[in-house]
Amino acid sequence: MNTRTQLFCLHLTIPFVVAVGVAGFVITGFLPPPSPGLKAEEIASVFSPDNLVMRIGVSVMVAGTSAFLGPAVAFRHQLKRIEGRFSALADVQMLAAAVGVVEILVPGYLFLAASFRPSTPPETVAVLVNLGFFLLVAGVGPAIAQNVAIGVCILSGDSEGIHPYPRWLGYANLWLALTLAPGVLVPFFTTGPFTYAGVFGFWMPVTGFFIWLSLMWWFTLRAVRSQAGNNSSTQVVAAEN
Repeated sequence: MNTRTQLFCLHLTIPFVVAVGVAGFVITGFLPPPSPGLKAEEIASVFSPDNLVMRIGVSVMVAGTSAFLGPAVAFRHQLKRIEGRFSALADVQMLAAAVGVVEILVPGYLFLAASFRPSTPPETVAVLVNLGFFLLVAGVGPAIAQNVAIGVCILSGDSEGIHPYPRWLGYANLWLALTLAPGVLVPFFTTGPFTYAGVFGFWMPVTGFFIWLSLMWWFTLRAVRSQAGNNSSTQVVAAEN
């Protein structure tokens, strides 16, 4: 086991959060996103080529999104300790993470395309922006799959097996998956709490995702360090014998 490599992968959580959370939402002014109830001309004014701060924020988000694969790899290694050689659930969460990265990359490029040319018709800009936020906020399927795979894997461990994660974290993964579910309703609303700028359409899924990521980062950090300590103790005992 390479502890340093696992920790490096895990700590890529930090640049991911900075790129997506800070640059992608705060710097761009997408906290919350522009209301889908705005007129096409109003949306086009937000996604203007002159809005350089927004374009830089989106560019940083796109550049840093792939960092999410790092913690997903660290999660996979710890989940494999529970499942053993045939680690189906660990692989499912890894594949879900990869698809999730794509669902952030594509919206970023749609936003950049919408703000690329001043001659782009406002109606076209509005369509690109709507599609971008549909993918970014409503495309919760991969994130739900990842949460459920992790939760079921943690809960599937037997009482005498290896437990890198506390059992309650398995239930937390399943509950936090529910906070993402309202995102699927986003394409059906232009006003109210279920829009991609609303309480249930935006704030609940985004908050649930970052709470989940914080919990997984912390408890995976503990698991990696504990595994390294156990291996060191085993080596010392073997050397003494």
